[in-house]
Amino acid sequence: MSDEFNALMTNSQGRWKAPLEFAMAVAELTEAERRRFSKAAQKQMSGSRAGERENFGWPTVEGHMARLALLACAPKSAACRRMEFQQLPRVLTNPSWFSPPSSRLPGPNAFEEAALKILTDRRPDWADDWLELQLTEEGAPALSVPLIRKLIQDGVCSKPESAGYARLISMLGHGADVENDPELLEDAWLLFQVPTGVFEFITHIKLTEAESWKEKHPESWWPRHFYYLAYHGKIDRAKLLDELLAGLWREFPSHERGGLMHFHHLLAPADQELLARQDTYIELLRNPNPPVVTFALQILKRLARSDHFVAESCLRALPAVFDIPTKTQAKSALTVLKTLVRKRPDLKPVAVDILVRGLSHPESEVQIALLGLLETWSPDELPSDALLSFRELISPLAQPRFEELVAKWNPEAAATFIPNAEPSAKALDISELRARIAALPSEWRTTWKLDQSLAACEAGRPPVPTDPDVAAGWLAGLAEVTPIRNVEELIDTIGEALERMASPMEIERILDGLSRLGRQRPADFQLRTGAIRQRLLQLADPVRSQGMLDQNSLLFARFHIGALLRLLGIWL
Repeated sequence: MSDEFNALMTNSQGRWKAPLEFAMAVAELTEAERRRFSKAAQKQMSGSRAGERENFGWPTVEGHMARLALLACAPKSAACRRMEFQQLPRVLTNPSWFSPPSSRLPGPNAFEEAALKILTDRRPDWADDWLELQLTEEGAPALSVPLIRKLIQDGVCSKPESAGYARLISMLGHGADVENDPELLEDAWLLFQVPTGVFEFITHIKLTEAESWKEKHPESWWPRHFYYLAYHGKIDRAKLLDELLAGLWREFPSHERGGLMHFHHLLAPADQELLARQDTYIELLRNPNPPVVTFALQILKRLARSDHFVAESCLRALPAVFDIPTKTQAKSALTVLKTLVRKRPDLKPVAVDILVRGLSHPESEVQIALLGLLETWSPDELPSDALLSFRELISPLAQPRFEELVAKWNPEAAATFIPNAEPSAKALDISELRARIAALPSEWRTTWKLDQSLAACEAGRPPVPTDPDVAAGWLAGLAEVTPIRNVEELIDTIGEALERMASPMEIERILDGLSRLGRQRPADFQLRTGAIRQRLLQLADPVRSQGMLDQNSLLFARFHIGALLRLLGIWL
């Protein structure tokens, strides 16, 4: 260290100054003076990092002091790095360098307090980028929540809206007294904008079970917080529904998007709440995610019966549903259309156009359902030219119904239809198919209703739907898996799984056990799960785990710990 820089960092006895003492020493420096110490600060950081690498990556006091020096003197290129002040320094390369004695090393709060003063005094234009960097990595942030809040309150940094900050908010919600923390509650709306996993594990909650969410609970997490606060009028229920529905357009993973839709179900909006947002639900028909479209159609089926429903807007959006290649959404859309036309016969011309355009759907079952509805209307209500233009898109199974429909209003056009195949070729195909089915085991033919489906095909109808009990025939040869019986066994099983490479079936048993028993909290729960918490902390730090864990455990940490931490973190 240069003499001047050394005077900033150490006292007259050559020992490290206390962190806050150093922050006060650099408080009056001008930017020009800070730049003069920049190279020395970076050199100090480089030397400290070498010592930390020897300490398996764990921070040292020298390293944390060097980080403070970077914040005080270095430019953005050197100072914008993760500080890890939340990791308590455990090694002092030269104990005699520090004052007070090394037996009383400063904790993380001392370094954070110093960092706060340095940033508040200096107010660098890269403070927002620096704060964002402390939040970017998975897991816990590199800074404590009080420090982050203070930086924002003092205007040193802007409030982040990033995934890292949202993850921080998600972690703070577990067991928090959100009702009495308005700042945290205001930040919580970010959970509907950025994926964090907070809605990931509620799809198993039944509507009757959610009744208990009306009461305050010390182990609540964010979905239950929102439910409780909305029920008691502590937050705006209308805003909660609006934010939830807006979240269905954002880039959430499919499982978390499913959690949002299930949370909507648990909130059980009344008809008036749904009607107030009918345009929002109608617009969801154009959502690129088919499950969201299914969700919207379920709501619209309910609203379509109301005299206050905007049927015209709904009909204008329905054609987008028939662009989805699966049949589930199209058949639900057809149900909505039938209801609307029954209530509003004047909308039949619009509905006919939608039905005809829907004939381009790739599923024969959808085409047959559309043709079946068109058959119930009079010939003068059908657009003959438009209907004929879809002839080439009609599947062979739907072709007979299509030809019958055309023959009703235009026999001349129907007479020009050419069979799709010669009768002899068609008979040969069916004969070959019949022979192949006859060669199959009788239990297969019965289970899958192959004979009935063959007869339906010969008559021009779709195959017979099946819902076989596959467990009886296909899974009979597999060993039976015994589910976890109680929460004590669940804790023991998780502890064993974290000590070795758990098999996929063990992980399945744990997931099943958590879904059934995760809400049970025996009196000694905290004591019994203490070892699990410690093991998770080890596995969550791969650098620190080197030399402590065997190869299988390291493999487990690398491939499973991210998802397991999120799940067990909610449980614990």
